[in-house]
Amino acid sequence: PVLPVGSLFEDKMKALNHIYKILSFCLILGVGASVWAQETNDAADPPGEAEPIKELWQKLYFETAKWLIDADDEKVVKEIATFLTANPKATLLVEGHTDNVGGYKYNQNLSYKRATTVQQAIAAEGIDIERISLAWYGYTKPAGPNSTATEKQQNRRVEIFKVTLPEPP
Repeated sequence: PVLPVGSLFEDKMKALNHIYKILSFCLILGVGASVWAQETNDAADPPGEAEPIKELWQKLYFETAKWLIDADDEKVVKEIATFLTANPKATLLVEGHTDNVGGYKYNQNLSYKRATTVQQAIAAEGIDIERISLAWYGYTKPAGPNSTATEKQQNRRVEIFKVTLPEPP
């Protein structure tokens, strides 16, 4: 069935997706319950615990309704794998996004496929998949407007973040 934008089902799916991303992020980074408490209850960090730092590193762009990476993207994947091999404690967060063509569920699925394709390509280069966390947003976090073909192209992307934990004081 087609649900109207802003429906209760859509709101619940967004909330569940948010919770899943938080838990995945915490598990991959080994941060544990303190980040979960902060995200859900705005609780203060326990002494000695610091929030992970996300640094945007790479963006890969996709054609409409596509999730496979091209030859240029494969070069980027190899560069990322080289970095991760040289930095065994480094972890990534791979976020999938879409433009606004199609419905909510379709775009959630497409952004998931984009993120997992990139994750699996990096893992295929010999990187432990546990070091690569995923998030997917569909069309809910556009890089910009979705009015023109050029704008839509900027929204059909995967963003790759380096994630680090600050050194304790």
